[in-house]
Amino acid sequence: MNDSEKMSGMPEPGEENREEQDISSQSSAGYPDDEPAAFEEAMADDAYPYSEAATTSEASTTGNSDRMRLITIIVSVVLVVVLVGVTVGYVFFGRQNQTADTTQVIAKVGDLEVTRGEFLRNYTPGDSAEETLDQIIDFKLVVHAAREAGQTADETEIDQQIEQLRSQHGNPEDFTTFLQEVNIESEEDLRRLLGELQLFNTMLLDHTIVEQAHARHILLQVDSEAALADRKAEAEELLAQIQGGADFAQLAQEHSEDPGSGQQGGDLGWAPRGVFVPSFDEAIFSMEPGEVRLVESQFGWHIIELQEPREQRPIENPDFMRSTEAQEAFTSWIDSLRTEAEQNDQIDILVSAPDLVPPMPTLAPLPTTQP
Repeated sequence: MNDSEKMSGMPEPGEENREEQDISSQSSAGYPDDEPAAFEEAMADDAYPYSEAATTSEASTTGNSDRMRLITIIVSVVLVVVLVGVTVGYVFFGRQNQTADTTQVIAKVGDLEVTRGEFLRNYTPGDSAEETLDQIIDFKLVVHAAREAGQTADETEIDQQIEQLRSQHGNPEDFTTFLQEVNIESEEDLRRLLGELQLFNTMLLDHTIVEQAHARHILLQVDSEAALADRKAEAEELLAQIQGGADFAQLAQEHSEDPGSGQQGGDLGWAPRGVFVPSFDEAIFSMEPGEVRLVESQFGWHIIELQEPREQRPIENPDFMRSTEAQEAFTSWIDSLRTEAEQNDQIDILVSAPDLVPPMPTLAPLPTTQP
């Protein structure tokens, strides 16, 4: 079962992807009477317990989390370059900058170098040059930390990625042209880039340490407020059976309508705050281990059990990095890397950011017409 299938069957995290509202059986979700379509929209999302923030890429961030957003943008742009072969910067500046020395070292981070080509690959016209360079430095700080920790890239995976790119570009000449157009100097440069991305992704999860809860649930799905009322007795009966000693996992396999977790005994794994819809989220972060609670959301009724004590632990699911808590935790770690690097004079900017911005292309004047 892939991550998207798993996500489609659980209470929604409450931040970026789908916002489900979970409440105990003693309270009401309070859906607006004039918005009966809320249920249909929630079902269309097909991510029963997860919130929008956890299933989309638009988590709201403030303060230092803006830097996490910038790092995410950098990684996304690099991946687009590698898989598609074009960036916004190239669309605007591409060919006129092919005479620039893209191998020029513009900054150093520890023993890693930042080249002009890397800046051009990540710069979008109109953005702040300083912020773009800052993003790249943050990225390099994480890669440097990975190497210091003894992390290495999987060369077999890199070989497969490069072979995939070769197959997309027909012949060796086209492949070489593709690399030049996106400011990647050579296959060796591409290999380095892919290796750095691997290391970054590894550190991203290992060093995003936040409080997480491990829960499981049984979902009785509804598509209207009337159905919600109709199925409450059924949910209460399942709750009573569990409280009477029935096997939760077996009941989940038999009754849960969450396709992502039902056949796994309802297990949702470990998740941070903001991954599930608010009511579900509030429940699992207030329950005691072994407690079972009936919670309502726009997806229906959830019988939830908190399986273990909550604990601080690294993120396991990359999708959960979209939650605000995860982004803030990772950003805080990067801040500590930057502080240490600055104290040890490990960041050296050799070319000022404004000097790296290519000139806007000159457009030919429009022909004039005689009256």
